[in-house]
Amino acid sequence: MADRVEPSATSEETVDKPSVGAAAVVAVVAETGEGEHRVALVPEDVAKLHSAGFDVLVEADAGKRAWFLDDAYAGAGAKVVDRSTTFAPAPA
Repeated sequence: MADRVEPSATSEETVDKPSVGAAAVVAVVAETGEGEHRVALVPEDVAKLHSAGFDVLVEADAGKRAWFLDDAYAGAGAKVVDRSTTFAPAPA
């Protein structure tokens, strides 16, 4: 059974830690819809996932239209990569 990460003071959610030896990758890609300004994860959530043992890939500029810069994602523990790299770990 996976360990649980305790919720922060600002969140009621917990994150399951990946099992030992498991490849746990979360990828965030930029929204492409016209007028779409949302992003799937904000840097605060990336930090929670990273501290729980997940590898987090964020497409470069994925959060730009939501005012989250790549440096914030990198500072939270994400690897900022190009779009094709975000899909590379996905099973075929």
